[in-house]
Amino acid sequence: MRGENCRLCEHPSQHSCVRGHVLIAACHRYLEAAKLNESHGRLEEALRCAERGLEIDRDCLGIDHPLYQNSLKAVRDLRRLQ
Repeated sequence: MRGENCRLCEHPSQHSCVRGHVLIAACHRYLEAAKLNESHGRLEEALRCAERGLEIDRDCLGIDHPLYQNSLKAVRDLRRLQ
């Protein structure tokens, strides 16, 4: 339907930002995998997952976005644990 905004980000076109939302969802899956690996003591795999999520956030959102900053914090925290 034309003229509707995306319900997630208020982008003026519903369809042109779908790919970005899919990538952001993938990022959050990587961060969840990082948390799970960390809870099982697999810090190297946790860091690998968190770094991949950070790359996706950077590419989709940019380095000034709050979600990118949250991902960056998660990576820094995991690096401190190693």
